[in-house]
Order: sequence, then structure tokens, then C-alpha cells
Amino acid sequence: MKTTKKDNNMEESKAETGKFAFNYGLLVGGIGIAFGIMLYTMDMHYERGLAVQGTQTLILVVGIVLGIYQFKKK
Repeated sequence: MKTTKKDNNMEESKAETGKFAFNYGLLVGGIGIAFGIMLYTMDMHYERGLAVQGTQTLILVVGIVLGIYQFKKK
């Protein structure tokens, strides 16, 4: 079976996608852990108000959007 140039590009893109997903996953995970520790130190870790949930969602969405933007940019 012959490997075409198009197939090689697709394989390279998949590897790059994984690299971006890993990097931004670590970033979002680290920020999420820091936010959780901050909530714990403020004794707010059981509070599930709109502000806490909104902030957690915003952290996740910003990480995803930044990862997608950087991948498209490259």
C-alpha cells in the first residue's frame, strides 16, 4: 500500500493536535487545581454558587479556545 503525501500530512496533524491538547490540558488542569486550593483556603470549597461555577466554566472554556486558536495559528 502506497503512502501519499496527503496521508503523511494527516498523520503529522494528529501528532500536533495531541501536543496542543496535552499542553493546554496541563495548563487548564493546573489553573483548576490552583482555583480549587484557593477555594479550600477561603473555606468556600462546598459553596456551589453561580460565581464559583461560572469561574470554573470560564477557566475551562478559555483553555479550550486558546488551544484551538494556537493550533489553527500553527
